[in-house]
Amino acid sequence: MGIAELKAEWDARDVLGDAAEWDALREESVPLYREAVDQFLEGTKDVASFRTSVDSLSKSHGWFGFRGTGQMFFNQLVKAADLDDLTAALKAALPAPADEEEAKSKLEAFQAAVDRARDRAETTGATKPGGGRINFFISFFWELFDRETWPTFFPNSRNVLEEHGLLDTSQPQPDLYIAYRRRINELKETLATTTWEVEHLLWDLGQGGAEPEAAEETPTEEEPEAQAETVDLYASYRSQGLYF
Repeated sequence: MGIAELKAEWDARDVLGDAAEWDALREESVPLYREAVDQFLEGTKDVASFRTSVDSLSKSHGWFGFRGTGQMFFNQLVKAADLDDLTAALKAALPAPADEEEAKSKLEAFQAAVDRARDRAETTGATKPGGGRINFFISFFWELFDRETWPTFFPNSRNVLEEHGLLDTSQPQPDLYIAYRRRINELKETLATTTWEVEHLLWDLGQGGAEPEAAEETPTEEEPEAQAETVDLYASYRSQGLYF
Protein backbone atom coordinates (compact mmCIF):
# COMPACT_ATOMS: atom_id res chain seq x y z
CA MET A 1 0.00 0.00 0.00
CA GLY A 2 1.09 3.60 -0.48
CA ILE A 3 2.50 5.73 -3.27
CA ALA A 4 3.57 2.71 -5.36
CA GLU A 5 0.05 1.29 -5.30
CA LEU A 6 -1.45 4.62 -6.34
CA LYS A 7 1.07 4.84 -9.19
CA ALA A 8 -0.03 1.40 -10.36
CA GLU A 9 -3.63 2.60 -10.38
CA TRP A 10 -2.58 5.69 -12.32
CA ASP A 11 -0.76 3.60 -14.93
CA ALA A 12 -3.82 1.36 -15.32
CA ARG A 13 -6.27 4.21 -15.88
CA ASP A 14 -6.77 6.90 -18.52
CA VAL A 15 -7.24 9.65 -15.96
CA LEU A 16 -6.13 12.43 -18.31
CA GLY A 17 -8.50 11.36 -21.07
CA ASP A 18 -11.45 10.67 -18.81
CA ALA A 19 -11.17 14.05 -17.04
CA ALA A 20 -10.53 16.30 -20.03
CA GLU A 21 -14.12 17.42 -20.57
CA TRP A 22 -14.70 17.90 -16.86
CA ASP A 23 -11.56 20.02 -16.47
CA ALA A 24 -12.57 22.22 -19.39
CA LEU A 25 -15.78 23.04 -17.52
CA ARG A 26 -13.86 23.72 -14.32
CA GLU A 27 -11.39 25.97 -16.14
CA GLU A 28 -14.21 28.08 -17.55
CA SER A 29 -15.78 28.56 -14.13
CA VAL A 30 -12.63 29.49 -12.18
CA PRO A 31 -12.67 33.19 -13.24
CA LEU A 32 -16.28 33.50 -12.08
CA TYR A 33 -15.46 32.22 -8.60
CA ARG A 34 -12.34 34.38 -8.45
CA GLU A 35 -14.33 37.46 -9.37
CA ALA A 36 -16.75 36.80 -6.51
CA VAL A 37 -13.84 36.43 -4.08
CA ASP A 38 -12.17 39.60 -5.37
CA GLN A 39 -15.38 41.60 -4.97
CA PHE A 40 -15.64 40.48 -1.37
CA LEU A 41 -11.99 41.17 -0.58
CA GLU A 42 -12.22 44.61 -2.21
CA GLY A 43 -15.34 45.48 -0.20
CA THR A 44 -17.82 45.75 -3.08
CA LYS A 45 -19.72 42.75 -1.68
CA ASP A 46 -20.51 42.15 1.98
CA VAL A 47 -20.22 38.68 3.45
CA ALA A 48 -23.92 37.88 2.98
CA SER A 49 -23.78 38.88 -0.70
CA PHE A 50 -20.56 36.92 -1.12
CA ARG A 51 -22.26 33.85 0.31
CA THR A 52 -25.15 34.30 -2.12
CA SER A 53 -22.78 34.69 -5.09
CA VAL A 54 -20.87 31.53 -4.22
CA ASP A 55 -24.13 29.65 -3.65
CA SER A 56 -25.37 30.68 -7.09
CA LEU A 57 -22.09 29.67 -8.74
CA SER A 58 -21.93 26.34 -6.96
CA LYS A 59 -25.35 25.52 -8.41
CA SER A 60 -24.76 26.78 -11.94
CA HIS A 61 -21.07 25.78 -12.17
CA GLY A 62 -20.85 22.93 -9.69
CA TRP A 63 -17.67 21.35 -10.98
CA PHE A 64 -15.81 21.42 -7.66
CA GLY A 65 -18.14 19.64 -5.26
CA PHE A 66 -18.52 22.76 -3.12
CA ARG A 67 -22.27 23.08 -3.09
CA GLY A 68 -22.83 20.35 -0.52
CA THR A 69 -20.36 20.35 2.37
CA GLY A 70 -18.74 23.70 1.56
CA GLN A 71 -21.90 25.67 0.93
CA MET A 72 -23.66 24.18 3.95
CA PHE A 73 -20.73 25.24 6.13
CA PHE A 74 -20.77 28.75 4.63
CA ASN A 75 -24.52 29.06 5.24
CA GLN A 76 -24.09 27.98 8.85
CA LEU A 77 -21.26 30.44 9.40
CA VAL A 78 -23.25 33.40 8.09
CA LYS A 79 -26.20 32.51 10.31
CA ALA A 80 -24.16 31.79 13.44
CA ALA A 81 -21.29 34.28 13.43
CA ASP A 82 -21.06 37.97 14.18
CA LEU A 83 -20.90 39.26 10.60
CA ASP A 84 -18.17 41.81 11.26
CA ASP A 85 -16.05 39.13 12.91
CA LEU A 86 -16.72 36.69 10.07
CA THR A 87 -15.90 39.32 7.45
CA ALA A 88 -12.53 40.06 9.05
CA ALA A 89 -11.76 36.35 9.45
CA LEU A 90 -12.59 35.54 5.82
CA LYS A 91 -10.63 38.49 4.45
CA ALA A 92 -7.60 37.30 6.39
CA ALA A 93 -7.99 33.62 5.46
CA LEU A 94 -9.06 33.55 1.80
CA PRO A 95 -6.00 34.96 -0.01
CA ALA A 96 -3.63 32.09 -0.83
CA PRO A 97 -0.70 31.92 1.62
CA ALA A 98 2.94 32.33 0.67
CA ASP A 99 4.20 29.21 2.44
CA GLU A 100 3.22 26.41 4.80
CA GLU A 101 3.88 28.49 7.89
CA GLU A 102 1.45 31.16 6.73
CA ALA A 103 -1.06 28.50 5.66
CA LYS A 104 -1.04 26.97 9.13
CA SER A 105 -1.36 30.41 10.73
CA LYS A 106 -4.33 31.30 8.52
CA LEU A 107 -6.09 28.02 9.28
CA GLU A 108 -5.53 28.41 13.02
CA ALA A 109 -6.88 31.96 12.98
CA PHE A 110 -9.94 30.94 10.99
CA GLN A 111 -10.51 27.98 13.28
CA ALA A 112 -10.62 30.44 16.19
CA ALA A 113 -13.24 32.48 14.32
CA VAL A 114 -15.32 29.35 13.71
CA ASP A 115 -15.07 28.51 17.42
CA ARG A 116 -16.42 31.98 18.24
CA ALA A 117 -19.30 31.40 15.82
CA ARG A 118 -20.01 28.05 17.47
CA ASP A 119 -20.08 29.69 20.91
CA ARG A 120 -22.40 32.40 19.61
CA ALA A 121 -24.70 29.77 18.08
CA GLU A 122 -25.31 28.35 21.55
CA THR A 123 -26.91 31.62 22.64
CA THR A 124 -28.76 32.43 19.40
CA GLY A 125 -30.09 28.95 18.65
CA ALA A 126 -28.34 28.78 15.28
CA THR A 127 -26.79 25.54 14.03
CA LYS A 128 -23.15 25.25 15.00
CA PRO A 129 -20.77 25.29 12.00
CA GLY A 130 -18.76 22.06 11.89
CA GLY A 131 -15.13 22.57 12.81
CA GLY A 132 -14.04 19.63 10.64
CA ARG A 133 -15.01 21.46 7.45
CA ILE A 134 -12.49 24.29 7.77
CA ASN A 135 -9.73 22.73 5.65
CA PHE A 136 -12.02 21.96 2.73
CA PHE A 137 -13.74 25.35 2.85
CA ILE A 138 -10.61 27.50 2.98
CA SER A 139 -8.43 25.43 0.63
CA PHE A 140 -11.19 25.48 -2.01
CA PHE A 141 -10.59 29.21 -2.36
CA TRP A 142 -6.82 28.86 -2.19
CA GLU A 143 -6.84 26.40 -5.07
CA LEU A 144 -8.88 28.83 -7.16
CA PHE A 145 -5.97 31.28 -7.05
CA ASP A 146 -2.94 28.98 -6.85
CA ARG A 147 -3.92 25.52 -8.02
CA GLU A 148 -0.53 23.85 -8.14
CA THR A 149 0.53 25.12 -4.72
CA TRP A 150 -2.60 24.74 -2.56
CA PRO A 151 -4.77 21.72 -3.39
CA THR A 152 -8.34 21.54 -2.14
CA PHE A 153 -8.77 19.32 0.91
CA PHE A 154 -11.44 17.06 -0.57
CA PRO A 155 -12.92 14.64 1.99
CA ASN A 156 -12.80 11.88 -0.64
CA SER A 157 -9.09 12.47 -1.30
CA ARG A 158 -8.41 12.55 2.43
CA ASN A 159 -10.16 9.20 2.86
CA VAL A 160 -8.28 7.51 0.03
CA LEU A 161 -4.92 8.73 1.32
CA GLU A 162 -5.82 7.49 4.79
CA GLU A 163 -6.89 4.08 3.45
CA HIS A 164 -3.53 3.73 1.70
CA GLY A 165 -1.61 4.55 4.87
CA LEU A 166 -0.48 7.94 3.57
CA LEU A 167 -2.30 10.32 5.91
CA ASP A 168 -2.79 10.44 9.68
CA THR A 169 -6.21 12.09 10.06
CA SER A 170 -5.99 12.35 13.86
CA GLN A 171 -3.96 15.56 13.60
CA PRO A 172 -5.40 19.02 14.33
CA GLN A 173 -7.01 20.60 11.26
CA PRO A 174 -4.15 22.97 10.32
CA ASP A 175 -1.50 20.23 10.66
CA LEU A 176 -3.71 17.80 8.77
CA TYR A 177 -3.95 20.15 5.79
CA ILE A 178 -0.17 20.61 5.65
CA ALA A 179 0.35 16.82 5.74
CA TYR A 180 -2.33 16.37 3.07
CA ARG A 181 -0.72 19.00 0.82
CA ARG A 182 2.64 17.28 1.07
CA ARG A 183 1.13 13.95 0.01
CA ILE A 184 -0.65 15.54 -2.95
CA ASN A 185 2.64 17.17 -4.01
CA GLU A 186 4.44 13.83 -3.64
CA LEU A 187 1.88 12.20 -5.90
CA LYS A 188 2.17 15.00 -8.45
CA GLU A 189 5.93 14.51 -8.57
CA THR A 190 5.72 10.72 -8.75
CA LEU A 191 3.07 10.75 -11.48
CA ALA A 192 4.52 13.80 -13.26
CA THR A 193 1.08 15.38 -13.41
CA THR A 194 -1.06 18.21 -12.04
CA THR A 195 -3.16 18.85 -8.95
CA TRP A 196 -6.43 18.32 -10.79
CA GLU A 197 -5.29 15.01 -12.25
CA VAL A 198 -4.27 13.72 -8.82
CA GLU A 199 -7.70 14.79 -7.55
CA HIS A 200 -9.35 12.84 -10.37
CA LEU A 201 -7.33 9.71 -9.59
CA LEU A 202 -8.22 9.86 -5.89
CA TRP A 203 -11.84 10.53 -6.78
CA ASP A 204 -12.00 7.48 -9.03
CA LEU A 205 -10.46 5.32 -6.32
CA GLY A 206 -12.78 6.61 -3.62
CA GLN A 207 -16.07 6.77 -5.52
CA GLY A 208 -15.86 4.06 -8.16
CA GLY A 209 -16.04 6.45 -11.07
CA ALA A 210 -19.03 8.53 -9.90
CA GLU A 211 -19.13 12.12 -11.06
CA PRO A 212 -17.60 14.51 -8.47
CA GLU A 213 -20.50 16.95 -8.51
CA ALA A 214 -23.08 14.34 -7.59
CA ALA A 215 -21.20 12.43 -4.92
CA GLU A 216 -19.17 15.26 -3.36
CA GLU A 217 -22.39 17.21 -2.97
CA THR A 218 -23.59 14.89 -0.19
CA PRO A 219 -21.71 15.51 3.08
CA THR A 220 -20.00 12.39 4.38
CA GLU A 221 -18.48 11.52 7.73
CA GLU A 222 -16.95 14.96 8.03
CA GLU A 223 -16.62 15.27 11.79
CA PRO A 224 -18.17 13.83 14.96
CA GLU A 225 -20.35 16.87 15.60
CA ALA A 226 -22.21 16.42 12.29
CA GLN A 227 -24.74 14.05 13.82
CA ALA A 228 -25.18 16.32 16.81
CA GLU A 229 -25.90 19.22 14.48
CA THR A 230 -28.75 17.26 12.89
CA VAL A 231 -30.23 16.52 16.29
CA ASP A 232 -29.93 20.19 17.24
CA LEU A 233 -31.76 21.19 14.06
CA TYR A 234 -34.66 18.83 14.69
CA ALA A 235 -34.83 19.96 18.32
CA SER A 236 -35.03 23.55 17.13
CA TYR A 237 -37.92 22.71 14.82
CA ARG A 238 -39.78 20.85 17.55
CA SER A 239 -39.32 23.69 20.04
CA GLN A 240 -41.09 25.99 17.56
CA GLY A 241 -43.92 23.55 16.95
CA LEU A 242 -42.63 22.89 13.43
CA TYR A 243 -42.23 19.64 11.49
CA PHE A 244 -39.47 18.61 9.10
